[in-house]
Amino acid sequence: MHALLWILGALLLLSGSASTGADNQGLRLHMAGVEYRKPFEYLEGGEVKGVSIDIARAVFADMGVDVSIELLPLRRLIRDLKTGRIDGSVIWVPELDAMVDGVIRTGVPHYYSRTSFFALKNIPLNLDRAFGSYRLGIMGPTENVRVRFPDSHIVSYKDDYLLVKALKRGRVDIIALEDAVIDEVAKTLKIADQITHVALETYLRSYAAFSFNALGLRAENYRRRYERSLLKLKRSGVIRNILDRYSDLSHYSHYGETMTETLIATHLK
Repeated sequence: MHALLWILGALLLLSGSASTGADNQGLRLHMAGVEYRKPFEYLEGGEVKGVSIDIARAVFADMGVDVSIELLPLRRLIRDLKTGRIDGSVIWVPELDAMVDGVIRTGVPHYYSRTSFFALKNIPLNLDRAFGSYRLGIMGPTENVRVRFPDSHIVSYKDDYLLVKALKRGRVDIIALEDAVIDEVAKTLKIADQITHVALETYLRSYAAFSFNALGLRAENYRRRYERSLLKLKRSGVIRNILDRYSDLSHYSHYGETMTETLIATHLK
C-alpha cells in the first residue's frame, strides 16, 4: 500500500513538472504587425514602433510573456499565420475572420480607428452616380469589398504606401484607408495638400489574434489571458497613456474604456 502511494505521488510530481515545462516553453511568442501603417505599426531607426506595438508590449509584459514583433506585408502575415511561422498578430480586424482558418482573435479591441474614402482634389468625382463604379484601391483581401461594390473595379495593394502611390499616379480613382495612415503616407509622398476626404467608410476595431497552427490549444489560453490583461490596463489608465503619446490620433479616432457595441454606436452618432 505504501509502495502504491509512493508511485502515485511520484507520477503526480512528474506530471506537474512536465506541465510546468510545457508552459514555460510558451513564455516567448513571436508576433507580427503590418508594415507601413504609421502611426499604428512602423519602423523607425530599425526599431518597431507604433500604437499597436506599444499596447501589445504592455499587455504581454502584464501577462509575464516575452514577445518579439516583426512587421510584414498583410498577405505574408496571413500566410505565416496559416503555416504557423508566427504565433499571432498585434493587428487584426473582424473582416479577416472568415478568410483565415486556424486563427482566434481577442474579444476586446485595442482601439477604434476611422477609415474613409479619399481621392485627389484635381480629379472631379460625380458621386451622384454609382459610387462603386469608380476604380477603388484597397489594401488586403477584396472579398467583402466586392460584395458591397459589385460594379467597382477593385485593386488590392500589399501595403498602404503602394495604395496611396497608386492614387497619386492615377491608377485608381478612390482609395479606402485609415485617416491617420493616409496622413502619414501622403506626407512621405509629398501630396498631403492634394488629397481630399470623400466619404466616411467605417470605424475599424483593432484586435490581437493568435494562431492555432503555431500554438495549438495554447492559443485559446493566450487569448483569454491577453483579454484580461488588456482590460486591466484599460481600467488602470495604462492604455490611455499609450494613446496620449500619439496625441495626433485625437482628430480622427475614438477610444473607450469599455469596449461594447453600445460604445461603438455612441461614437457613430
